[in-house]
Amino acid sequence: MAKLVADPATSRLLATFDELASGTTTGEPNKKLVEACRGTLMDNDGARRSRNFALLLELARAEDAPAIHAMFAELHQEGRAFDEYKTFAMRWGMVAPTEAMEFLKTQHQNGIVPRGDLRAIAFGWGRVDPDAALKWMNENPGEAERFGGNAAVVDGWLKTDPVAAAGWVAANGKNLDPNTYLECVRWGFSAQIFSANTDLAGAAAWLSALPDDEISSAAAENAWGQIQWALGELSYDKSAELWGKVGNEPWMGFEQFVRFSGASSTNKSADRGVDGFLDALGRNWPEDKVSSQFEHWSEGGSPEVEEWLAGAPSTPVTKAAIRGLIRSLEKSNPDAVASWTQRLGE
Repeated sequence: MAKLVADPATSRLLATFDELASGTTTGEPNKKLVEACRGTLMDNDGARRSRNFALLLELARAEDAPAIHAMFAELHQEGRAFDEYKTFAMRWGMVAPTEAMEFLKTQHQNGIVPRGDLRAIAFGWGRVDPDAALKWMNENPGEAERFGGNAAVVDGWLKTDPVAAAGWVAANGKNLDPNTYLECVRWGFSAQIFSANTDLAGAAAWLSALPDDEISSAAAENAWGQIQWALGELSYDKSAELWGKVGNEPWMGFEQFVRFSGASSTNKSADRGVDGFLDALGRNWPEDKVSSQFEHWSEGGSPEVEEWLAGAPSTPVTKAAIRGLIRSLEKSNPDAVASWTQRLGE
C-alpha cells in the first residue's frame, strides 16, 4: 500500500505502520507512536501534516492518549500550537471518552474541560457510542448546555448513522435547549443530503415532518437556508421534487421560493429558464397547495408576490398561485381582484 502513495513522506509513514502497531504494551503508552506523532506535526506542509497525523491516530489507543496530550502541551510551550489537537481529541473521544473528560478536568485550574476539547471528544464519542455519550451529557447538564455537548454528540452520530441520528433529533427536540436543537436540525438535514444512504427528497421529507411548533419551524427554516449553496445546480425535476416536499411548510417564505426558483431556472442545466422549472414544479406541487401557500404569502399586502406573478409565464402553477392571490385580495384589496381574474383567463 505504501508504494502506491504518491507523496514520499506519506509513503514512508505508511511503511512504518506494522512496526508502530507492534510496539504496543497493554496499559502503557506506545512511545514509538507518540514520537511518530511529534515528528509528523513538525511538517510545515499543513495539508500533508493533517493527513498523516490523522492516519497515525488510527493506531492510537486509550493508553496512548494522555501521552499524546502531553506532547501537544510541550509543543505549545515552545510556541507551536496545532489545529490537529482537535483531531486528536476526537480520536480520544472514540477510544476513551469518559477518561478523556476526567483527565482534562485535572489539567485546568477551574476543573472545566475547555469548550473546543469537550465538543471534539463528544463528536468522537457520538461516532462510536451515541447512547452512552448522550447519557453522560444528561448526567452532566452543565457541559451539555454550556458547551453544546449534545449537539457535538449528534454531529458525530450523524457521520456514522444519519438516519438513526436524524430520527433521534426529530423525536427529542423538545428536550434540547433551542440553540442545540437548531444546530442538530441543520446538521441532520445536511447529513442526509450528503450521505450515500439517503437522498435529497428523503432529507426534505424529514425536514417537513418535524413537529409543528415555533422552535421546530425556526430550526427547519434555518436548515433550509444554510444548505442552499449546494442546491443551485439541480435539474428541473430534482429541484421541483425537492420543493414539492417543503414548499407548503408554514416556515417557508416567498423570498425563499423566489431564490430557489431563480437558481433552478438559471443554472447550467436550465435550458428553458423559468418555464422549464415551473413545468416540472407542476408535476410535484399540487395546485391546491400552490394556491394555499400563495394566499398565505399575499396576506397583509403583496407587492412582491404580484410583481413576480406579473412577470411569470402562464402555467398551471402560476394560475394556481393567482387563485391564491385573488383569495387574499378579496379580503384586503377587492379593487385589484378584477385585473387578476382577467389574467386567469388569458
